[in-house]
Amino acid sequence: MKNLVLSIMILISGVITAQECHVDLYALAQPDINMKQLNKFGQNRFKKIVLSDGFDTTAHKDIVNQLSQWFLNQDSGISIVNVSDVKKPEDSCHYLIIGLANNSDDLSIFDLPIKINNNICTLGTIELSDYGDAISVINESANCTAIIGNSYEALRNISSGRFLGLYDYYILKDFKMSYLGNLEGNKFGSDRLVDLELIRNENYAQKIDNKYLEACFSCKYNTIGQFQASIDALIDSFDDFCRIYKVKRPSQKLKFFIHSDQLEINIVSGDPKPGSTGGFVTDSLIHTVGLDADLLTHEGVHFIFNSNISCPNAFFREGIPLSFALFQHPERITNDCKLIQDHLGITDLITGKTGFWNGPYENGQCLSYPISGLFVKFLIDKYGIEKLKKFYQYPDAAEGCKDVYNAELPVIIAEWKDYVLKNVE
Repeated sequence: MKNLVLSIMILISGVITAQECHVDLYALAQPDINMKQLNKFGQNRFKKIVLSDGFDTTAHKDIVNQLSQWFLNQDSGISIVNVSDVKKPEDSCHYLIIGLANNSDDLSIFDLPIKINNNICTLGTIELSDYGDAISVINESANCTAIIGNSYEALRNISSGRFLGLYDYYILKDFKMSYLGNLEGNKFGSDRLVDLELIRNENYAQKIDNKYLEACFSCKYNTIGQFQASIDALIDSFDDFCRIYKVKRPSQKLKFFIHSDQLEINIVSGDPKPGSTGGFVTDSLIHTVGLDADLLTHEGVHFIFNSNISCPNAFFREGIPLSFALFQHPERITNDCKLIQDHLGITDLITGKTGFWNGPYENGQCLSYPISGLFVKFLIDKYGIEKLKKFYQYPDAAEGCKDVYNAELPVIIAEWKDYVLKNVE
């Protein structure tokens, strides 16, 4: 639930205390919410994308496109070159380096703190030796950013769905974000390293589990035994979801990390973001701030549904858990319809031309959430869940409407508008 500000009420007063935690997060390298390094990198108009030798831009164009959209802007003058063609970086140019470690032996001319020897990339004491390892790093002068991986799959993982730029480097191990950190004098320092596995083991040792899920609680929770019933209640919700949406329950337990505040979720998730967020799913782990039942259900539903079916469109990804909330609480349908009745021009929101979090707002509330929930609920009610599951997988919503619903997208939207307005009356 990216960048969704939630008011989280702790269930029992006094549960969170200032008790000592084994790893003091405030003493670690902190994310730079102003993203100074990334902004400096973006200010230079002239940039080159530098690809490692043999990089297959045909089969893996999506990786280059994703990273280009993230690190570059529309005003940039961009050219693509091979790493062997760059003999000396130009002062007037910034470089985005994308490549595989086994084809990027010498990057020393780019003034990066990483070394690559015998096809193995290292940053300080950290060695990227396995197939699922990758690193994103920006140098101190912010004229070179490198994303190096041991496989195309690792590059795709670190580039897709992550928010980069708040730390100087991010390190993926076995396809999971494992280290964050900042440089000092363009060098690695252990005092500026954030070891995510260490923090999770040391600060989240308190656990509640059942047959369906495991919840790991922040050390700032004084006691957790009283939350067993709240955690167990999620089983019925998830069983109802699997029944209504006709999806299989994941074979592994859902793993939650229950955080006490924004600093914890930002750092411990390994995917820090500016602003506030109630929760999200990353690296097959579910992170939430607090124990709000709707929030836990929302993020768990994300995990379950996307374990069965993937979707490239944020509008429909968010619409799944929000539509399920309307199945659980049908009394909310009328209120949501009233809330959005003046914002029914949603074609660009559905197609992705307007970003999900750039949709309409009212009194500080992002209306993309109730809009997506109502739209998906309407599709399920009228056409059935099986068609929705097929439609969900289409990257092009207009094409999906034709193929799955045998109708043009404007026709479907008009039917939805009638549905909304009838519920307002």
